[in-house]
This record gives sequence, structure tokens and C-alpha cells, in this order.
Amino acid sequence: MTDERLGKILNASSRLFIKPGYAQTQVSHIVRACGISVGSLYDLFSGKKAILGFVLKCVLDPEYINSDFSFPISDDLFTGLDKEIKDFFREKNRIFARPLKSMAKNYPFRQMLTDAFDMIHQYGAGLMILENNPSVFRDLFNTYKDYRHTFFGLMRQYIDIYIERRHIRKTASPDLCVLFIVEAMTWWGIDIKYTSFEPRDDIPDELAKSFCLESLIRAYKM
Repeated sequence: MTDERLGKILNASSRLFIKPGYAQTQVSHIVRACGISVGSLYDLFSGKKAILGFVLKCVLDPEYINSDFSFPISDDLFTGLDKEIKDFFREKNRIFARPLKSMAKNYPFRQMLTDAFDMIHQYGAGLMILENNPSVFRDLFNTYKDYRHTFFGLMRQYIDIYIERRHIRKTASPDLCVLFIVEAMTWWGIDIKYTSFEPRDDIPDELAKSFCLESLIRAYKM
């Protein structure tokens, strides 16, 4: 059975590593946020670096938290995680690009938006941790920027095809259209819970997704 303290530490540290940031977060902040003792945390983790590795690993694999751990979890367990994250970025862009090879009528605008939103929402915490801590993840931060650049480029290709085939209306600036879509998804999929002025935990994920997608579809459909 998974120790429920792992879930509390995962949730609290994810938020703190995003805002105020990894360097600004102390172990005392984590234990205060999740309501456990310092001793309990050190029973589970060797320190803050191990918690960071655990958080990023759980972003890549949500089932990782249910693994059979030998406690305390040390940062040695996450050797090679940087490569795993880089491979993850490449694979996610490859999957998102796949429908471009045979885009006829089998990948509608709504489905593309749904797939993009799901990816942003599912992995958003990890992406925001990288984005908000460039000095901690120097190499990975550059990989993340390359991933974003490629993702935006793929989204632009989709938008161009949908406009050409009259699936969505023409826009004065396709680049700004892509930026608006991605930023809207990022707000409703990530920011509203982690970085907004008043984070909202009371909005169900499916409601946030539905509201965002329906708004975008109304904005761009013919």
C-alpha cells in the first residue's frame, strides 16, 4: 500500500517548486505545506534533491508513486532522469506530429485541441517546474525550450491545414492564433492551479478542460 505521506509530499513540493521555486523552497516549507513532521519526511526522503527527482519521475509516470520503494528515497535513484526527460520530450512531439502524415478528415480540429490540452494538463506540473527554475535545470531548460519551439511549430502546421481546408476561419496572424490557443490551454490546464493570483482547486479538471475547449472552438470554427 502506498504511504499516503508520499502523495502529500508530491502535491506540496510540486506547488512549491513551481512557486516560489526550487531554490527558494526549504524542507521546512514542504513539511508545513503537507502537514507532516520533519522526521517523517526524512524517513521517506534523504533530502530536497531526492524529492525533486521523485516529483519529476511522478510527472513522467503517475504510477511511479505506487512503486515498492526502499526508504529513505535518495537522489541516487534518479540517476539518468535527465535523459529520460529528454526522451520524453522527443516522444511527445513525435506523437503529436503523427496525424500530420495522413491528415485528411480523420483528425478534426476538436480532437487536435483535446490531445494538446490533455498533454499540457497531464505533464504541466513538470513543465512548470523546469520553466520556473532555469538556473537549476540549465541543460534540461534548453531542451524544454526546444520542445516548446517544436510543439508551437507543429501546432502552426495544424492551424494552416485547418484554415486551408476551411475547417476553421482565417485569422490575421496564424502565429498569434497558435500562441493564444497554447496560452489558453496552459492557463486552464496548469496556471489556474499553480501560479494564478488566487489558485483555484475547486474547479474540476474536466470542467476546466470543457470550458477551455468549447471557448476555443467557438472562437475559431467557421
